Amino acid sequence: MAAIQASHAPRTSSTPRFFQHYPPKEISSLADASAAGDLDTVRNILQSYIKCQSPEDSRLQEFWPVLLTALSYDRAEIVSYLLDAGIPLSSLHIQQAVRTKSADIFEVFLRHGWDINAPFSETQPSALAFIVEDWELTNWFLDHGADPNAACRLDLTPMSFAIQTAPLRTIHLLFDRGGDIGKGQLIHHAVERNDGYAVEVIQLLLQKGAVLNARMYENHPPSWNLQFFKGLGTALHRAAELGKSDVVSFLLQQGADISVRDSKGRTALDCARRYNRTNVVMILESS
Repeated sequence: MAAIQASHAPRTSSTPRFFQHYPPKEISSLADASAAGDLDTVRNILQSYIKCQSPEDSRLQEFWPVLLTALSYDRAEIVSYLLDAGIPLSSLHIQQAVRTKSADIFEVFLRHGWDINAPFSETQPSALAFIVEDWELTNWFLDHGADPNAACRLDLTPMSFAIQTAPLRTIHLLFDRGGDIGKGQLIHHAVERNDGYAVEVIQLLLQKGAVLNARMYENHPPSWNLQFFKGLGTALHRAAELGKSDVVSFLLQQGADISVRDSKGRTALDCARRYNRTNVVMILESS
C-alpha cells in the first residue's frame, strides 16, 4: 500500500479551461488589487469589464487566476465578491484554500454552495482529510458538518489521513465526532506513521475493534478490484515491507497471522525478504 499523498488537488468542478485567444487584459491588474486587498479597485475593474461585455461574450471563467490570487493572500471579502460576480470555483481554488488554511475562506465557500463533504477526486476524499494536522481548522470543519468517514471511490476517508498523519488528540477527536473504525482501512494507514506513534495508534484501533488480519480493501470490493494488482495484504505485510521491526513485533504479539497471503500470494515473510528487511525476516522466522 502506498502512503497517502496529501498534495493532490481537490475536485469540486472541472479544472479551469485554457483558451487559444488572449485572456482579458484586466486579469493582471485585478490580481494585483486582489493581492493588495483592495476590494474597491477589484470591484471597479471587474464591473467596468462586465459592463463592456454582452452576456454571451463575457469570459468570467478566464478570471480564475484572480480568484486564485485572492485565495493565496487570504482575502476572504474579495473571494466572496469574485464568486458573487460569477467567477467559477474550481479544483485549483479548493486546493489553494487547503494550503491557505483559512476558516474565513471556507466560510465563503459554504455560503456559495460548496459541499464540505464532496470528494476531491475519485481517489481523494473530502477537504477535511487535508487539514487534519491543523487542530483549530479540524474543529471548525467538524462544527460545520464535515464527516470523518466521507469517502471517495476508494475506501479512503479523512479518518484514513488522520490515522496516518494527525496528532493523537485529533484522532481521538475524530472518533468522538463519529469516526468509524470499520471505514477507511484504518489499521493499514496506521502502519504508515513515521513519528514513533504507529504502535500506539494501532493499539487504539484494535481496542476499538479493528480487524488485525484483514487484507487491505478486502471488505470493500470496488477498492479491491481497482487496487488488488498492487499486492494488497495485512497490516503485518506492510510493516514487513517497510522494515518496521517494532510494529511487526507488536502485531505478532497481538495475534497477527503470518500465514495470510496478499493479493499476489505472498506472506509477510516473503515481503520482508523481497525488500531485504533482515531484522524483520529474523523476527518472522522465529515466530
